[in-house]
Amino acid sequence: MEKCLDKLDRIDGFTYEDRSYAMEVFESAINREVFMKSKNHNARLLWLKRKISACRALTTIM
Repeated sequence: MEKCLDKLDRIDGFTYEDRSYAMEVFESAINREVFMKSKNHNARLLWLKRKISACRALTTIM
């Protein structure tokens, strides 16, 4: 998880709230692997933003 968060810290455009949701996304080993091994930077960002949106939606439902 530490490597994912380090990589995320080097990316502009994410708010502190986004970063907090990313921590939830990175709880999954599969999500960490997808994030770290994705070759295309733009695809990685879109994927992470979509995952963050899904986490955000789940917390508003509960």
